[in-house]
Amino acid sequence: MNLGLRRLAGLARLGMLAALLPGAAGVTSCGGSPPPDSPRGVVLVLLDTVRADHLGSYGYERPTSPHLDALAAEGVRFESALASAPWTLPSVAAILAGQYSERAWNGFLTKSLVEDLQRAGVRTAAFTEGVFVSERFGFDRGFDAWSEKEGNLPMRTRGGGRAAEPGGGIDHTFAAAEAWLAENADVPFFLLIHTYEPHAPYTHRRFAEELDPGRLGETFSLRDLQALRDGELELTEGELRYVTALYDGDLERTDRALGGLLETLEQLDLSNRVAVIVTSDHGEDLDSRYERNRCDHGHALRDELMKVPLVLYDPARDDGGRVVEAPVRSIDILPTVAELLGVPVPEDHADGRSLVGLLDGQEQDVRLALLGQTRWGPRRVGLRTADHKYIHTVPSRREETVLEPSPPRRQLYDLGADPGETRNLVRERPELATALFELLAEEHPGTARRVGQDLGDESDPDWKARLEALGYVR
Repeated sequence: MNLGLRRLAGLARLGMLAALLPGAAGVTSCGGSPPPDSPRGVVLVLLDTVRADHLGSYGYERPTSPHLDALAAEGVRFESALASAPWTLPSVAAILAGQYSERAWNGFLTKSLVEDLQRAGVRTAAFTEGVFVSERFGFDRGFDAWSEKEGNLPMRTRGGGRAAEPGGGIDHTFAAAEAWLAENADVPFFLLIHTYEPHAPYTHRRFAEELDPGRLGETFSLRDLQALRDGELELTEGELRYVTALYDGDLERTDRALGGLLETLEQLDLSNRVAVIVTSDHGEDLDSRYERNRCDHGHALRDELMKVPLVLYDPARDDGGRVVEAPVRSIDILPTVAELLGVPVPEDHADGRSLVGLLDGQEQDVRLALLGQTRWGPRRVGLRTADHKYIHTVPSRREETVLEPSPPRRQLYDLGADPGETRNLVRERPELATALFELLAEEHPGTARRVGQDLGDESDPDWKARLEALGYVR
């Protein structure tokens, strides 16, 4: 049933939604009805592999993001937005589902909040650059229109062919999305735009022209990245500065595309009716303590990989450069989209919560962020609060060959005193480590049970007793 946005919101206020939407029994609004002038559309821009601390509005000195910074000055910037996983596939699954990645993705996306939008009559479309953000993993669930065309980050199938149609890249992705906007400007909509432009290979030299590339060529190629992974290349400090400048150039190129999108919204007279959300799926480890993982991601839960930008501009709100310091999660984004569009979300459909209540001052609870991945490679899970991070890793053989030296099984960091996560406090503050493990268990008991099967650091005789007391070891 295709209901208009304002009519849908009104029916939700009157408690009539369950009678009109199939399967809507037990649904609750994500924190209240939207105001009458709420936007008729939401655009979510997902910029792959963007570290928050390399953007101007997050304190970076290079002018990598003038358009995003201007958007943040008009809207809300979230200082501590946390991804669910340190690589694309589980992280994007968590965003679309509004659920922790382990619940959302088992090799295929089984549920998406985009489906709730679609059932409510919102027109949905996505323009992506394939690879992991692909229909082959079920990410097209709930989208009326889905387009994926690969650019400079190809993915091959087991048979050797391309996994998606070539001919993409940032120019095509944004142009196609803007054309779709022009054709759908008069209906309630949700539009997802995804680009790999900031991901390796790093190719834009705006900030690298005056730097010495050393043994590298004009760009940092996928072949260079593989050489790092294989231990065949170790970057000098000068080469790392050069590579970082190339990465920053990719960010600036991406920001120009965002600026073009914002200009298109103005030209279509949509800027006063459409909310824009900009974020990333994970960061990039440019100066890793693990030599083979420089210019890479997926291997750790450090903040340079887990803290991502999150900027929300809603023309129906007067937020004007507001900064939210409290931690929020990427799983909160789609519940926020739903509330902005007046679409209720069933209680069991999401682990995330809309950010609107936080912005309106109606929320006092601390949002705990569950981090990690437990499907491919080593089991690695963590819990992040505003001040501390607890990580538990169950090593694998692959871990031992890639991460040198191997990380401690259990890690605890005071992020206020040690933002670089260099001093492990597990031995100094065992009670706090156990308390955070208990919180992790409450947030995701299945993960905690699997972690509990590993006794962790055998040199700590109290750890097994603590797990036994908590019921995770028998």
